[in-house]
Amino acid sequence: MESINKGLIFEEIGKQLDISPTMYKLAVERYTAVAEYLEENDLKAHFYPQGSFRLGTVTRPIRNGIESDYDIDLVCQILVDKNNTSPSTIKNTVGNLLRKNKRYKKILDEEGRRCWTLIYAEKDGIGFHLDILPSIRESIEIIESLIKEYNLAPRYAESAIAITNKNKIDNLYNWESSNPNGYGLWFDEINKSFYDLVEKSTRKQIYENNRDIFASIDDVPPQLIRTPLQRVIQILKRHRDLRFNGHKLEDDKPISMIITTLVSQIAKNENCLTTDIFVLLKFIALKLAQYAILLSNIEISQQQYAVIKRDIYTGKWYISNPVNPAENFADRWHENDNRKAKAFFQWVNWVYLDLIQNMDKPGFDINSLKNVLGNNVVEKANAKYQSLLLQHHNDCMQSSSLSTVNITSPGKPWG
Repeated sequence: MESINKGLIFEEIGKQLDISPTMYKLAVERYTAVAEYLEENDLKAHFYPQGSFRLGTVTRPIRNGIESDYDIDLVCQILVDKNNTSPSTIKNTVGNLLRKNKRYKKILDEEGRRCWTLIYAEKDGIGFHLDILPSIRESIEIIESLIKEYNLAPRYAESAIAITNKNKIDNLYNWESSNPNGYGLWFDEINKSFYDLVEKSTRKQIYENNRDIFASIDDVPPQLIRTPLQRVIQILKRHRDLRFNGHKLEDDKPISMIITTLVSQIAKNENCLTTDIFVLLKFIALKLAQYAILLSNIEISQQQYAVIKRDIYTGKWYISNPVNPAENFADRWHENDNRKAKAFFQWVNWVYLDLIQNMDKPGFDINSLKNVLGNNVVEKANAKYQSLLLQHHNDCMQSSSLSTVNITSPGKPWG
């Protein structure tokens, strides 16, 4: 029986979860058009992507068990001093300009807590939402406190921004601190070693499959090149979405920022550089599972490089934002008898059972992944995987026939 290339299977699954080069190009064109419109209307600002689109971990989301539109996040950092404006002014400056445009007004959703959202029509059955985040540069005082009090590297701290938050109860606005650019830089530094391993071969592959989009290999943007680290994060996010769909713990499922941060921290702290997605996924899953003991034994959290910590006196959980140590991603994990923590470790156990143990057992059937990664995703990935196996087999056969040499009149060995 031919052995299964688990890493290749997950590579193809990751591609199915990802935004296609065509959709990526369309998304860039659309958020560039929005940025140009706002600038043409005298809004002095910097525009840049954030979130999974920025990190290269885009995964088509699942809502109510159905694949939904992609979410693209765009930061609109207005060039105004924080002391000379207010959060309501910043938020509504962007909103009012979008309403002035006939096209954007039609697709503008109701005001969100932090963002303005443009809902674009589907193209080839796939749509996306563009979440525009009004913001300004964070105050010098807060940036300096990040550097001095929290010992945050200046290269991260200096890109901190202040975003607006609209309270649902009283509709009043306040500032909140964020740092998507700093987080992106932190992630890039960890991802670079993986990127260097796969950049050349992946860029060539993307070009070969999208010659109608790119004129040359060099035209393929680095933002489309996916590393094993990025693929692992994509697969884990999709598994999370489907495993918690309709489950009693659905409201407590781990947020994407926690998944991305923990996976990246482990990759940073451990020697796990590899091109094999399955090998990396298995390593990450086993490392995360070790922290389940914190539910009953808090002392172990004090070990060096612990990516999940728990206070031995209060029982509170800590997963620090790597570019804003004052922010704790797990600040609510202790509530309701550690319900969110229990949901997280339940999910880690599911990851091991569904994606590791399942694939390691004899007689593994790729169709068993459909329930936890998506029927269409797995079917398309399997079809591509089988096609690659057939192509490899044919290449080997052709190479074997070319290397065969027929000698019709052999010379005497002694001359």
